[in-house]
Amino acid sequence: HRLGPGDGVDSTSGSMRFGVRKVLPAGTQIAMELANNTLWLFSGGNQTQSASVLSYSITQPLLIGAGRKIGLENLTDSERNLLYATRDLARFRQTFFTDTVGGYLGLLTTLQGIRNEQGNIRRLEDQTDRLMAEATRGERAANSDLAAFPDGVVIPPELAGQLVYREDLQRLFWRGLMSDEQEEMLRNLSQEPGFKTAAERIIQSLRTTVAPLDVLNLQSSLVTSVNNLRSSQLRYQDQLDAFKLQLGLPPDMKLTIDNTLLKQFEVISGELFTIEDEAKEFAAISGVLDDESPDLIELRLALQKFSELLGRAESIGMKQVSDDVASVEAAIPIRLAELQTDEDRKNLTADFERARFLYQEASEKMLEIRRALAGFQETVRSDNIGLDERLEAYNGLTMMREDLLRLMQNLQVVQISMRIELISLIPVDVSLEEATANAIENRVDLMNSRAMVMDARRQVEITANRMQAALDLVVDGDIRTAGGNRPFNFNGESSQMRAGIRFTAPLDQITERNNYRVALLRYQRQRRAYMQAEDEIKQDVRQAWRQIIVLRKNFETTRRAVRLAALQYDSAVNEANAPAGQGQGGGRGLQGNNLLNALSAILRAQNALIQNWTNYEQNRLNIYRDMGTMEVGPDGLWNDPFYRNQDNASDEPAQIRLQSPSLDRFDAVPGDGGGGHVERVGVAQLIGTGE
Repeated sequence: HRLGPGDGVDSTSGSMRFGVRKVLPAGTQIAMELANNTLWLFSGGNQTQSASVLSYSITQPLLIGAGRKIGLENLTDSERNLLYATRDLARFRQTFFTDTVGGYLGLLTTLQGIRNEQGNIRRLEDQTDRLMAEATRGERAANSDLAAFPDGVVIPPELAGQLVYREDLQRLFWRGLMSDEQEEMLRNLSQEPGFKTAAERIIQSLRTTVAPLDVLNLQSSLVTSVNNLRSSQLRYQDQLDAFKLQLGLPPDMKLTIDNTLLKQFEVISGELFTIEDEAKEFAAISGVLDDESPDLIELRLALQKFSELLGRAESIGMKQVSDDVASVEAAIPIRLAELQTDEDRKNLTADFERARFLYQEASEKMLEIRRALAGFQETVRSDNIGLDERLEAYNGLTMMREDLLRLMQNLQVVQISMRIELISLIPVDVSLEEATANAIENRVDLMNSRAMVMDARRQVEITANRMQAALDLVVDGDIRTAGGNRPFNFNGESSQMRAGIRFTAPLDQITERNNYRVALLRYQRQRRAYMQAEDEIKQDVRQAWRQIIVLRKNFETTRRAVRLAALQYDSAVNEANAPAGQGQGGGRGLQGNNLLNALSAILRAQNALIQNWTNYEQNRLNIYRDMGTMEVGPDGLWNDPFYRNQDNASDEPAQIRLQSPSLDRFDAVPGDGGGGHVERVGVAQLIGTGE
């Protein structure tokens, strides 16, 4: 606002300008600007004057900064960075799946190792008790004077058949070995002073029996196995906590692993173990009988109970092994086709025929026991049989129980030989050349490395462009209005246009030359990095492929090792059970050593089997990841039939299922005492949790 002095002129003026600038892909720069100046006079008729200028400029670089490659460099760089990030994400999802499943397989390996150790402890305990019983045969009974059995005291079932009071002799008898639990029960059976004194004498007499060397060897191995089991359980809990952290879960959350994949490694069914335990426990039932004059009624009852046990052995044990034999017989052609050498095929055929022969022998032995049982039951059916017939039936019952026990052990060997053939490996049907070619073509990280070489090459061209002279074609001008109060009445007569060439000589280019040399070095460095990455990928694929081949062969060898170890154990047990004078079976000293060797062979073979299986599966994951052909679905699972066909797999993003843990006797591991929810997860849940 302005007021003129002396003349009383009052005026107000204002100005405004705005413009736009655009850089085209070829480097062309276009700029336009509109400027306006307006003056309002409030005296002399309120006049208004407004003038506008429209300026424009067009610059086309001809040397430095010219061309689409230079002009679109920033956009190209952003687009390629987005592509690299997308490929990195795809590679991360492949690696994440492989690492997560690898941790899961490691837990399964440790868990199966715990089961194997528990089975080894079971066998060690059985053979230790048996050898101790053999070593103390004739010394397994103890007795003590007892004037009268305490009134109101009832012998519990756990002591029945072993603890006997003879009122006519006024003596308390104990038959057989005594466990720690039985010792405690005997001490607490009565607080009557006379009974406690007699019980302590019996316990002292049994506990002072000196164990032979072979029993001591087994007991020493048993103690070591118990310590190994505790260490394995501790290692499992530590691995589980580390795995929780890998999944992003708190370590104090209670979590159990779905061990469905370990079902195929249950080479001996729990039903066979149960029947074997019942056959061992049947000794307590037959032990109730008087071995000098067995009671007829009790003898009939014992034979009836043995008949029921034999029926379960036939309907459950024999039936399961028969089904296993049929399954393997149907799978033999496929197994033979999978094997690589004639020697492996010959060994498989021989092992199967041997196992089938053992099964046929077991079937015949079962029929013999059934016929013998029917004969003894027919003998005791009459009420007028003498002592000789009763003793014959009593001794026959003892022999049939021992035969059944050996039969169940033989069936376990057959079942191991059959079920070990049903454990499957997923084949990797790709040659080394195909695997390498797939990796070079499909590895997204190699694609990024290759693209970065082109980025470095492009930067060389860009820095080289900056070393050129600046030669620009320039066109600019102004379009003005004629004046007055018409701000948009542009008049060509009042306009100007200029055109020319602008040139700047490249005289001072030290910085540009240095940048160019740096770009050349970076290009060569990136080129060599790509070549190294390609070679390392080839090396990884070749190593994984060779490892797959070796692990598959090792797995087949370990199959046979498990079968041979089972036969070795069965042979050692049969030799130890053989009467004195038959070969080396009745000799002392070597029994424990033979059993130890056989038990160690079984444990080593079982651990090697699960280790080779998990290593094979881990390497199968690795080779598909390294080839870049591992397609991971939206839920994070690999689109592989083995993982897609799991019961807990789905196409939806996976979540952890809340379930109570269900661990059988082989899954028992020390609790971590943690809080939180109880979760049970499989492969699909693991991937969903981690992502």
